[in-house]
Amino acid sequence: MADTKISALASGSPAAATDVTVIARGGANYKLALSDIWTIATGSQLLAPVGSAAAPSISFASQTSSGLYAIGSGAVAMSGGNFNTMAWYGVESILPSTGVLNWSSTTNVSAGRDTGLARSAAGVVKVTDGSTNLGRILTGGGSVTSPALAIGSSDGTNAQNGFYSTGVNGIGFTRNGALLFTIAHVLGTDFNLNSAMPLNWSSGAATAAADVGLKRNAAGILQVTDGSSGSGRIYVADGTRALPSLSFTSEPDSGMYVVGASEVGLSVNDTLFYSMAQAGAQHRWYVSNVERMRFNSTVGLNLDSLIPLTWGTALGSKDIGLARAAAGIVAVTDGSTGSASARFGSTGTILWTNTTDPIGGASDTRLSKAAAQVLSIDNAAGTVMGALRRAIDFANVTTTTNSTIQQSGICFTNTGAGGTATVNLVDNAPSGTFYDFVVTVALSLDVVVSSGESIQDGASNGTTKITSNTIGSTLRLLAVGGAGGKWFVMSKSGTWTLS
Repeated sequence: MADTKISALASGSPAAATDVTVIARGGANYKLALSDIWTIATGSQLLAPVGSAAAPSISFASQTSSGLYAIGSGAVAMSGGNFNTMAWYGVESILPSTGVLNWSSTTNVSAGRDTGLARSAAGVVKVTDGSTNLGRILTGGGSVTSPALAIGSSDGTNAQNGFYSTGVNGIGFTRNGALLFTIAHVLGTDFNLNSAMPLNWSSGAATAAADVGLKRNAAGILQVTDGSSGSGRIYVADGTRALPSLSFTSEPDSGMYVVGASEVGLSVNDTLFYSMAQAGAQHRWYVSNVERMRFNSTVGLNLDSLIPLTWGTALGSKDIGLARAAAGIVAVTDGSTGSASARFGSTGTILWTNTTDPIGGASDTRLSKAAAQVLSIDNAAGTVMGALRRAIDFANVTTTTNSTIQQSGICFTNTGAGGTATVNLVDNAPSGTFYDFVVTVALSLDVVVSSGESIQDGASNGTTKITSNTIGSTLRLLAVGGAGGKWFVMSKSGTWTLS
């Protein structure tokens, strides 16, 4: 065969197993059939041997145990140093359990590794730092309908459940494309739930039915639930007077706490003011942490002996009150230590019962107003008149005195007088005003009426003075007619002289 340049050779048909090539070795030339190197299939396809991990079909002179080989039907594997490092089966790539997919820190693949993906356990992939430490995953921001980290169903569908970025320093959790809650590094909104989403707890595993929860009731209002639509309860520590269980941001020492067994109290500034106790269904009020007032169904409103009931023209003022004077005695006061009056309407009454029980006893005595300046005592039904038992008030006149309307009913004597004792009767006395007189020493006791008035003793009239100096002489005078009226002698004994 004549020598011919390769460039001058004509193109032939696809290679065949019988084709040969020339190999120069030293000073001699040899021929080598293609079938000695490759298996040539129909269509000139070169077929390499199957090979193995230890002797891959395609390898390298210095690394005969590293290369590519057929690991099975439709599969190719890569070996490195007699070990499988990766295999390709159809549309999937497979790494061994200890295999790692690493990235170098530069464009040079031989540079140090700083990021990797590795198998942690069945179904678990971990990001590493290219060695044994864990790394991080950086994703796009995502959206409420396309979360950056999606958690789909077992078949990989429904990828609208997961996490996404809500903005700077914010993360949102979405379910079926709807935002449920956010976590943000912003004061006041660190953990932000959808208004319709409750925070529930189950009685056991997280997948068990919820039996308690928190939900939004309205703006600024949280509601404790039974995990559904029912109501729940809040349990807190007992607390103390200084640190009550339920208190306030600006007043941590003011609020509600447990005072004792079955008793809850309210404290303000570490001072107990009020409590409720189960025993006797009692309500208790305190002053400087000392109980001063109590109310229950048994004793009613019970006050400390030092505490009065007062009223005033406005809250904080007082001009009348009721206070304990002694056992069984109530005093009407001016709201302090002074005295005051009790006032009734024209039909008001004071009643007494026939027993020591003021509530259960039957009323049998009544004091009421009969007319202006007139009191009536009867049997509370108005069918039997009553009576008033009293000691007669008296005044000893030693020189001269002027009677007053308020002294009506008093008895004047001349006890202690060293001479004539004179009583000047009040001018214009209302009808019904009366006085008694008794001579107790043998000196004159003179009774004198005002100008324009007179004394009527039987048929005698027109006198303005009546006198006696006889011990034991008595006299009663009754005013009739008001201004310019007369004083009638109702009774007398002994010796009296009109002048």
